[in-house]
Amino acid sequence: MRRVFRLAALPYEVRVISPFLFALPVVVAIALGGLASILDIRHSVSEHYVADLFVATVEACLPLATGIALAYLAARDSAVELLLTLPVPYRAIAFRRFALIVGWSGGVALATALLLHIALPWALPKTMLEQQLIWLAPLLWLGALGALLALLLRGSAIAGTLLGLIWIIQLAFHGFFEGNGWTQPWYLFATINVPNAPYWTANRLELIGTAVVAGAAVWIYLRNAEWRLRSEEK
Repeated sequence: MRRVFRLAALPYEVRVISPFLFALPVVVAIALGGLASILDIRHSVSEHYVADLFVATVEACLPLATGIALAYLAARDSAVELLLTLPVPYRAIAFRRFALIVGWSGGVALATALLLHIALPWALPKTMLEQQLIWLAPLLWLGALGALLALLLRGSAIAGTLLGLIWIIQLAFHGFFEGNGWTQPWYLFATINVPNAPYWTANRLELIGTAVVAGAAVWIYLRNAEWRLRSEEK
């Protein structure tokens, strides 16, 4: 009965979260994937460039969209005062909504990666199993960090801006992040620039581990109702 209720409540949760947040990863995947497909069909650029664009879609752009979506969701809830009075802990409701966004975005990324593996097997490096770490690690990392920053800074705009800065800095100064041992564990775009690096698998696992720590910090933060109400004031 409880499972039926949860399934029946999904349309309501989608409306509360905002259909736009669910549409965002789909738009990103279609726009960038479509552009790369057109470039490949027309042979207007090299195959290597097209492959990089496909990798950037699943490793860089979809995870950033997820991070911004979670930052927005963590910082804004028009019914937070009501939800904090319910017998169900607010953090459980919040994490259920986080999971919906992460699950949906991950599903879009997974579908994109599988489609590329079938239609254009040269587009993504690594084995089929490793290809899922291309998008999973940065998606979890940016998602957890986006939610944590939004709560700590009490606003989604500044949290999204900081995520964008981290994203741009890592892309622009990739050589610095690739060449220093202390930056490699949180280097998001190893597949775009150094897919054959010996630390690639360790990098993916360390990003996931860091995301788990950030997620735990969000869980602890949401245990304090007073902090959550103060974050809603701005």
